[in-house]
Amino acid sequence: MDKEEVPSLKNLRSNRKQMEKTTKSLGRQLKTLLKRDINKVDTGKLQQLKTSIHEVADNIQRERTIMTTYYDEEPSIADDDDKASDDIYNLTLEIVENTNELISKNLFYKLATEVDGDVHALEVSMEADSEATHSEDIASLSGKIDKLSVYSCHVTELEDVRKAFRTRYLKMKREMESRVRSKAVPLASLPSCDSDTHSSISSPATPRFGGNIRLPKIELHTFDGKQIHWPVFWERFSTAVDKNPDLNDEEKLSYLRSSMKSKLAQDIVSPPTGDTHTYSTLLQLLKDAVREA
Repeated sequence: MDKEEVPSLKNLRSNRKQMEKTTKSLGRQLKTLLKRDINKVDTGKLQQLKTSIHEVADNIQRERTIMTTYYDEEPSIADDDDKASDDIYNLTLEIVENTNELISKNLFYKLATEVDGDVHALEVSMEADSEATHSEDIASLSGKIDKLSVYSCHVTELEDVRKAFRTRYLKMKREMESRVRSKAVPLASLPSCDSDTHSSISSPATPRFGGNIRLPKIELHTFDGKQIHWPVFWERFSTAVDKNPDLNDEEKLSYLRSSMKSKLAQDIVSPPTGDTHTYSTLLQLLKDAVREA
């Protein structure tokens, strides 16, 4: 970049000052939202706040990069300007973290309210009709409770609530399985009733494939679970694997699993043995988790 194309230091510092004001304004908006009943907070407003603060953080990094073009000529400005940029950037990171937690709580409690109603209705229905299996209701409830784990993994205090729902679900699940066995109905299509030792997301689909598939060698980039790195990862994975007509879904799923480096991402795309999933279902669940992270 030629010096003529570089904004002046005065303009750069003016821009940074404006970004500082914007960041503090967004911080005040977040504090206002934190005072409200979590169930009444508009999720859309939270997502908008998150997008805005991400834009500020990106702009700060760009301004910092441009400003370094002046450091060779004026070394004395480097420390002060870097510190000023760091202070604003660290504030944006704090707001992003708090916003992510608030979004997780917001989505969790809204879904938890729905799950609570479903669980209660199913408990009443199963008690009223000792013959009905309610397999479809159980499968639907299983998916919702597992979706709660995506939200609760970001906020430790929510995990006990999720476990309480899952305990009630497992009790009904075992009762349903007992009724199914008494009617000699195959259980192959029913979700597995494992102990609550994982936070994976399950949904009925094709059988899980074995581990002996010989895959063609493809150079893949990995995904560390950070939302900011997803677009680059997905662009490359989509081209090499997702849109590759020579690969079937089992092979695509194997590549997807081998590309995940964060535990949460691995849990989502690698459910426990015995659960059944499709590549497209797990991929969508992964995208949902990344978007909500």
